[in-house]
Amino acid sequence: MKYNHHIKKVLENVIWITGCARSGTTILGKILSTLKNVEYAYEPEFLFSLLPSINKINRKEWLKIYNAYIVEELLFNLCTGRRANFKKNEDSYIGHSLDSKKINKKLNINIRRGNFDKYLSKNKKILVIKIPDVSKNLTILQKYYPRNKFIVTNRNSNSIINSIIKKKWFLNKKTLPWIYNNPDLFGEKNFKKWIKLNEKKKANFYVKFMSMNCKKIKNKTNFSYDGLIKNPHKEIDKICKFLKLKKTTKTKEIINTVRTRK
Repeated sequence: MKYNHHIKKVLENVIWITGCARSGTTILGKILSTLKNVEYAYEPEFLFSLLPSINKINRKEWLKIYNAYIVEELLFNLCTGRRANFKKNEDSYIGHSLDSKKINKKLNINIRRGNFDKYLSKNKKILVIKIPDVSKNLTILQKYYPRNKFIVTNRNSNSIINSIIKKKWFLNKKTLPWIYNNPDLFGEKNFKKWIKLNEKKKANFYVKFMSMNCKKIKNKTNFSYDGLIKNPHKEIDKICKFLKLKKTTKTKEIINTVRTRK
């Protein structure tokens, strides 16, 4: 499927938040979702299956599926408010990103798909996708879309490991089945090694593997969770400068909820 200029421009400039789980992807996503002109996608379920298939499907065919999903399912429905989550106790709650006035404005937008490119020509939009764990696959995606930008979240590795163990994610197949049922996360050979390890060694392997692949990602900046806790405004200013995006009143509101430590 061919897309017009403004839709293609969004595809070429997607921003990805990635890294290990428990490394700060959620809080960073919540903050960046408030930046001017941003449409924010919180862990799109289909991408956890589509991205790992990037090496298994012919490039041309894979890109057809990927482009259609990003444009038709994510971007269009985000812009029109059809993907808005109104459950206040969840991380993807729309109220974390927009104030009530902007939410109402979004819900009253009426765009036909045929006029979407025209809408984007008048309304600059940047798509930000938050998705941990898939760094191995993003190293390939960056070859297809070299202008995409990546933010890799970092946190003290022991803190990540301890948090994963506390969550009991790697205790057995029932606690986090999508990882156990997805060998492409690590690759077949590495998955066979990982599956035989005990809980703590699984967490340690996971952190090292994700970090190794994140280092291979280009056109990126690193986000420090520990830096955010120490000096939130400084850390977010660095990210905004890299992305060339501006903060809003809502951005400052969310940043001020971060608990700082000296």
